[in-house]
Amino acid sequence: MFTGDLLLHERLWQQATLDGGGDLDFRPLLAAQEAYVAPADLAVCHQETPLAEPSGPFSGFPAFNVPPQIADAVAA
Repeated sequence: MFTGDLLLHERLWQQATLDGGGDLDFRPLLAAQEAYVAPADLAVCHQETPLAEPSGPFSGFPAFNVPPQIADAVAA
């Protein structure tokens, strides 16, 4: 299975911070996709944006630098 671009904007990591109670937790944002991805023997996701250091700084358009916690959430 291959997915399209995973493109993070500020509102998504703001929501992930709310979902994580102050920590970044992207899993709730991705939960609805699990039913589609879980049956695959191999799942590949194109991460469109570069990953920042865990504590940032993070930035959105036009010079993306997004929270690396998204990688763990996608893998989960």
